[in-house]
Amino acid sequence: MNYVQAKYQGLPSVEFVGTSGTNYRIVDNPKESRLLIGPGLAGSATQNFVKGFSTGSGLGVTPPVVFRDVAEEYLKSTGKRCETRDVTLVVDPYYEVRYKCSLRSPRMAF
Repeated sequence: MNYVQAKYQGLPSVEFVGTSGTNYRIVDNPKESRLLIGPGLAGSATQNFVKGFSTGSGLGVTPPVVFRDVAEEYLKSTGKRCETRDVTLVVDPYYEVRYKCSLRSPRMAF
């Protein structure tokens, strides 16, 4: 819990619907290139997300690849050109996904 507070406290969270139709809550820490991803919840304040962190959702274990895919979808939706790196289970069902973004903008094809 201290780790989550240290890395994500005060950062905004967003609700994101993946291509699977599942709703996720994502907190982006762009300074450290990491996302905290968990099940979607009502409300949008990160503080409530962190407070609700210890409650769990009873969803069971979700494979890390699902969260990697959601992170890639989310980053692409923001216009960032990024690739995911490590996917770490913080506490089920909350995963942290580290990413690295390209400094180059996409080339326009003519």
